[in-house]
Amino acid sequence: MSMVRRVISENLEPRKLLAGVFVEQNGLLMVEIESEPTNGWTRVTSPGGYTGSSAYQWNGADFFHNPGNAKLKYAFKINNPGTYSFKLRSYNITSDPKEFNDVWVRIDGQKWEKIFQSRNKQWTWFTRREVSHGVYDTNWDFNLSAGNHTIEFSARSNKFIIDRFALHKSGVAYESTSIPPSPTTNGSAPNPPPSTGSSSISGFLWNDTDADGVVDSNESRTGRRTVFLDQNRNGKLDSGEKSTTSDSQGNYRFTGLSAGTYYVTRVFPSGYRLSNNTFGYVQITLGNSAKVNLGSRTI
Repeated sequence: MSMVRRVISENLEPRKLLAGVFVEQNGLLMVEIESEPTNGWTRVTSPGGYTGSSAYQWNGADFFHNPGNAKLKYAFKINNPGTYSFKLRSYNITSDPKEFNDVWVRIDGQKWEKIFQSRNKQWTWFTRREVSHGVYDTNWDFNLSAGNHTIEFSARSNKFIIDRFALHKSGVAYESTSIPPSPTTNGSAPNPPPSTGSSSISGFLWNDTDADGVVDSNESRTGRRTVFLDQNRNGKLDSGEKSTTSDSQGNYRFTGLSAGTYYVTRVFPSGYRLSNNTFGYVQITLGNSAKVNLGSRTI
């Protein structure tokens, strides 16, 4: 008799879900599964190793022959049309790598496809599409035109856990858990941190004249510039995002923040960008308080 590892579901903090439309950049779309309401799935934080704020587990009936139950729907926009591969990061908690290991997926309202993995008791990007019984694709590839699309997930096997998914062009890296979710178009972040709390983020702005990401003694501070928390990571100060202005010495401070993940950056004039992170922001997971300095360099 096989033993099933117990997965704990928690009464986690209420979230204001404002995912909007995820935007592909440089041949990669990355989306956290918890960016949409659970719709019958269970939000879980065990086993550890998930990305984002949680993963989703299906704890209901099996739907082996009737897709369309407990749907999760995500809107996305393709900027660079072409052939994309679908990958799903998932977890099979049982001892059987051939059971409790699949979900239904469809693109743009087309045919539901059985997507499965054959690993167990580990997070994996191993993704297969069943063509017919015993026949499967090692890669689920399809052509995507420029513009808006949708992808949907539907419950299939009890106990299966899904974490995040990627659509990527050939040769584009997607497996690292440090890759952030794609930005969204609506100016709000999926699952933004709570708006009030007792923590803070502070630091200063400086002119990084040698563009090495390090504050040198001969480099000056940058005063009277706008700093903001780019929670949808689109490089723009959007409505609803917290912002402040550095003082004459380049110092800034955000207060009243709750524990969570924040993306700190500033408004740059044309021809300049952040010097100390290639993503265009500094990511910080905030417990109490944190120091974040922001360098400016020419493009």
